[in-house]
Amino acid sequence: PCSGGFGGGVYCYNSSPTLTNCTISGNSAWYGGGVCCDSSSPTLTSCIVWGNTPESVCGTISHCLTDQDPLFVKNGVFDFSRWTNGPDFIVEAPDYHLQPGSPAIDAGTSEGAPSTDIEGHGRPCGKGVEIGAYEFGDCFGTPFRRGDSNADDVTDISDAVAILGYFFLGEKKVPCDQAGDANDDGALD
Repeated sequence: PCSGGFGGGVYCYNSSPTLTNCTISGNSAWYGGGVCCDSSSPTLTSCIVWGNTPESVCGTISHCLTDQDPLFVKNGVFDFSRWTNGPDFIVEAPDYHLQPGSPAIDAGTSEGAPSTDIEGHGRPCGKGVEIGAYEFGDCFGTPFRRGDSNADDVTDISDAVAILGYFFLGEKKVPCDQAGDANDDGALD
């Protein structure tokens, strides 16, 4: 969150920046609280621009959420009259993670999206890419099923065959060492 004369969130001057999977929220400015364009043409893809004063967005917009509440876990409370050289204006810190039912879930595009969200969690996490900086859900790395050595979502004899093929026939490595560690003793054996 920022406060300024022009472009509280993003101020583009004589440029054409590309913004992908950004969350621009809680900003304030005299003109262009969200995104302000001054002789510029930014490209915004899968971005949330919401809750800025005044609300503004410009440029080429694709798969963005600008006209609906994104259902953040917590909107911040800001008092820009207390603006100094630090975060003194933050009365209550925001949490821009998405709640269940958010219109931003699975609504973005994978084209040009980073492979991880702002916290390093894999993208997509679910059926599709989320709009904004955070993926929704519990995808903290590659999910696995212990004993499912060949990662086919079934634990059966083919998993033992995959491990034996890896050790004795030089076949490809199992996709996930933790899944191949069927007895959870810390060894792939």
